[in-house]
Amino acid sequence: MRSMKGFFSFIGRTCLSLVFISSIINHILHWDEIHPYFIRLLQDWDSWLLLYHPPFASQLEMVIQLMHSHLSSLIIIGMICAGIGSVAIFLGMKHLGALLLLTYLIPETIIAHPFWIYQMGEVRQLHIALFLNNIGILGGVLILASSKKVG
Repeated sequence: MRSMKGFFSFIGRTCLSLVFISSIINHILHWDEIHPYFIRLLQDWDSWLLLYHPPFASQLEMVIQLMHSHLSSLIIIGMICAGIGSVAIFLGMKHLGALLLLTYLIPETIIAHPFWIYQMGEVRQLHIALFLNNIGILGGVLILASSKKVG
């Protein structure tokens, strides 16, 4: 029974790690597309704030401008957190890995998949699916972080 738990833990950690490693590889291979994508996202956020939340727009505008001016660095920091976190998870360092993956996953989910800023349609449906996918992964990371050592 113990060896099966260890085997399933290894397979689960491998699968979870592959999600982030493949995302990092995709970001590297398509860097020229990733940066403009995030610029468009920040513009969408800005438009949404001005339209629906004018009282907060000026404060959040500063945050958006700061993110815009440091966008490449923020993407690279996220990739580093996801990369080190996924390797740590794979190697069995669950708490360190979970902390790094959560550091990446929570802001990435909110910033990159804001379905609430889009009207009904394909873009909104895509962001809903991606947001929920990330929520599911987040749940898996939290379960992994709360589990006891196997083996």
